[in-house]
Amino acid sequence: MAAAASDADRWVLLFAAVPPPPSRAAEAFAMIGVRPGGDDRLALQVTDPALRKLQSDIDALNAPESAASAAVVNERMRAIESDPALARQAREIDRVLKLENPGAAPPTTAEIRALERDVSRTLAEPATRNAPGVDAAPPSAIIAYRSERMMGNPRAGDYYKRLFEAQTRYAGLHAARDREALLRRAEVGSGAGAEAARAAIARELVEAHHALAQQQLADARGLFVEARTALRPVVEHMADLARVAQAQGRSAVELAAAYGFLKSHAELLLTIDRVALEDAGFWAGARLRAGSGPNEAPYEFAAAPNIDLGVGSGLPAAAAPYPPGRARNNEPPGIR
Repeated sequence: MAAAASDADRWVLLFAAVPPPPSRAAEAFAMIGVRPGGDDRLALQVTDPALRKLQSDIDALNAPESAASAAVVNERMRAIESDPALARQAREIDRVLKLENPGAAPPTTAEIRALERDVSRTLAEPATRNAPGVDAAPPSAIIAYRSERMMGNPRAGDYYKRLFEAQTRYAGLHAARDREALLRRAEVGSGAGAEAARAAIARELVEAHHALAQQQLADARGLFVEARTALRPVVEHMADLARVAQAQGRSAVELAAAYGFLKSHAELLLTIDRVALEDAGFWAGARLRAGSGPNEAPYEFAAAPNIDLGVGSGLPAAAAPYPPGRARNNEPPGIR
């Protein structure tokens, strides 16, 4: 009978289970929906059940270690607060640094150096050194690897940066298409054939938005594959460290650091999915707006035609998301 998968094994499986964005913008449109948004703005949300189940599984796997780690940290803080030597030192730090009186003159260099010597003596005292909460734990390979990854390449943060730079770039391209089309429609005038000319411009505009959506989706798929390929060895190595730490009975704080790291990498892939689906899905759902006048928005979002997208109201050169009638998704990483 096969042994049950460890938590570290499950993290690796969850990372590998995140699928890339779909290849067609029309598929992206089918995977999003409208959620409640403030100020009568269009708020989008990924509704695909498989992606939402992955996020739920990630949260559930992280929750026990996260709660255990928080309990350990709280216990250590209570122990530190009850230690007389450390309490005295905390008061001395407040006094020297004038933390309760921010308007006071800053401490002198001599005062800072004297405080450093005092802190070193306090931490070197046996009673303090052996106090619960300040015990020196053996070096942590997990913490060391997390620190190494913050400075090394590839880093998850680099892929976030590229993702949001691309989102802003495509928002600017969509805004430029709108600017051009609205100017052309305004120049048509009111003579014979004006209505047909404006309708043709509107059709070209919607087609241009659809094409940009398809290109953004293709770029997001490329970024997803690159990130997953580059970060897979990083995830697998951290999972190996977590297995060793678990076998050695290391603290919940250390395991939580490993699981938080693994969670953030899986959620990077889900965030690439979310941004790609919301942006490409929105533009795939753009359709001609019947009876729009020369100074009115020529398109609407099919899933919420009653929402004013703000097309033509300022038309910023680049803003994410675009158009202004779309609400910004300020949720944490992943699918929320």
